[in-house]
Amino acid sequence: CTSLIQGCNKLIFHGTILETDLKILAEASSSDIITLCNQSFNTAKALGINHIVFHSDYIPGYSQKKEWLLRSIALWQEYMLDKPPNLHIYIENFVDNDPDIMAELCEKINDTRVKLCLDTGHACANSKVNVGTWISTLGSFIGHAHIHNNDGNWDCHWPLGKGILDMKHILDTFHSKAPNTTYTIEADYLQ
Repeated sequence: CTSLIQGCNKLIFHGTILETDLKILAEASSSDIITLCNQSFNTAKALGINHIVFHSDYIPGYSQKKEWLLRSIALWQEYMLDKPPNLHIYIENFVDNDPDIMAELCEKINDTRVKLCLDTGHACANSKVNVGTWISTLGSFIGHAHIHNNDGNWDCHWPLGKGILDMKHILDTFHSKAPNTTYTIEADYLQ
């Protein structure tokens, strides 16, 4: 695999996706999660990649905000303790429905190597807060974005011009509120 990616100057590795099974996620200890994340780190490191995206694993209606926030802050602070200064991680909104908790998470982790990955399709499908507000709220905490469109109900991964999101407005808002953001287009153009 290493030979296939030679010459690529900026690679971002998508780390392990923790469970969406509530029982498994609720029972996972911080050390279990760190072990899984370290597997992703070791794979990325072997490939020469020092940027990794991980899902937040906040589950609205199941996760208790305050408990989840305290646990996540402690988890990411512990995770980054033994990581090299050139490692950057991006915590991605998955089924999250509130940008405020993501902003508070990043602020309280208080590590310049930890930023957020805003997934526009996830925000659109899983939140009543419009994507422009997500961007404005998260602002400089955003380091990377996954951009794609949908119908507002499902995470369809539609092309940028298909769906309910005004992608020009969204990209303008990124440029204004989070100008150093890098992007991955996660759209299925075969539909």
